[in-house]
Amino acid sequence: MRTQPPNILRLLLMLLCVLCAALAFAGDGDWPHPRGGLQGTGIAEVKLQNAYTPAWTYKTNGAVLSSAIVVDGVVYVGSEDKHLHAIDAKTGKKKWTFAGGTLIDASPVYDEGVVYIGTDGGAMFAIDAATGQQKWRFETEGRISGAAGVTFITEEDGTKAKVVIVGSHDGLLYCLDAATGKKRWTYETGDYINCGITLNDDTIVLGGCDTMMHLIDLQTGKGKGEIELGGEVAGMPALSNGRAYIGHMQGEVLAIDLKAKEIAWRFSDREFPYVGSPAVAEGRVLIGTRGRRLYCINPETGEKVWDIRTHGGIEGAPVIAGDRAVFGSAGGRLTIIDLAKGQTLWQQDLGAAIAVSPAVTPGLLVVGAEDGNIYAFKPSSTPKTD
Repeated sequence: MRTQPPNILRLLLMLLCVLCAALAFAGDGDWPHPRGGLQGTGIAEVKLQNAYTPAWTYKTNGAVLSSAIVVDGVVYVGSEDKHLHAIDAKTGKKKWTFAGGTLIDASPVYDEGVVYIGTDGGAMFAIDAATGQQKWRFETEGRISGAAGVTFITEEDGTKAKVVIVGSHDGLLYCLDAATGKKRWTYETGDYINCGITLNDDTIVLGGCDTMMHLIDLQTGKGKGEIELGGEVAGMPALSNGRAYIGHMQGEVLAIDLKAKEIAWRFSDREFPYVGSPAVAEGRVLIGTRGRRLYCINPETGEKVWDIRTHGGIEGAPVIAGDRAVFGSAGGRLTIIDLAKGQTLWQQDLGAAIAVSPAVTPGLLVVGAEDGNIYAFKPSSTPKTD
C-alpha cells in the first residue's frame, strides 16, 4: 500500500505552535531572584507601564526587610514575624507560611520547585515551593541577611552537582549540597558577610564587611584574589562586561576590573553610605544612598550622568526594565523613573518605609514595607502621580 507524503505545511504549523508555546513558557516574566539572577544586575526583561493601581495588600505581623520573588503565580517573601510567606499573586491570599524560628530579613531565591532562604538565627532552609514543607536545614554560627546563590559544580567524574552558596555573619561563606544541605566547603573572610551571592563564570564575587572584595573559586572554595575597597559592603555586587560594581558604607561607588583584579574607577558625592545594590544596564549604573539620592553613573568612566533627590534614603536596590527603573525609599514612595534623565513617571506613597527591592513582572509590581505589608500593583490605564 502506498502511503501519502506528510503535509509539510501542517507539520510546519505544528512546529510553530510548539515553538510559540515554549517561548511563552520561557518568557512568562517570573522573578525568581531578588536581583534578577546571579550576575546581580537588577534587570527585569519586561516593560514597566506608565502607571499602576493597587491590586492587593497582604499583611504580615512584622516589618518586611526581605525582597520578594515571584514564580508561577506565587509571591515568596520573608518577614520579621519569623515566617516565609507564599502568596497567590492574583488574589493576594495566603497559600502557606513556613516558620523559620527567628526573624527573616534575607531574601528568598527559587530554583526548580525549591525556595532557599536564611534567617537571622543563622539557619539556612530549603523549602518545597508547592507545599511549604522543609526539605532540609543547615545551621551557621551567625545571622544570614543576604540571598543565596544556586548553581552547579562539576564532580570528579564529570557529572554536575547543584549547590547552594550562602554567606553568614559568622564570616564564613558556605557551599551546601542543594539536595541534602550537607556542607561541601567553607571560605573564611575577616568579618560579617551581609550581601548576597554573585557569580562570574566559575568565580564567586563577594563583598564583605572586612572592606574587601573576595574572588573565590566555585569548585573548591579557595581564594583567587582580594581587592581592598575602602569600606564595608552591605549590598550585592552587580556584574557586567567583566566588571563588578558596588557601593560601600564610607560613601563610594566602585567599578572593579575582575580580570586585572583592580579598581577601574571610584565615584563619591556627599559621602553618604551606600547600603543597597546597584542595577546595571547598557550605559547606566543606578544606585541609591541613605543621603536621599539616586545616582546614575556611566559604567565605563565613573562620571555622574544625573542624580535625583528622593523621598527618604534608599536601602534597597532599583530594578531596571527597558528604558525605565523602579525603586522604593525610606519615605515610603514606590517610584518609576525614565533612565534618560531620572524624571518621575509614576509614584505611590505607601505610608511606610521601603527598605527592599521591588519584584517586577509583566502584570505586577510587588514590594514589602516596614509596616508589615506586602503591596502589589497592577498596570493602570489612567496615569497617576501621588
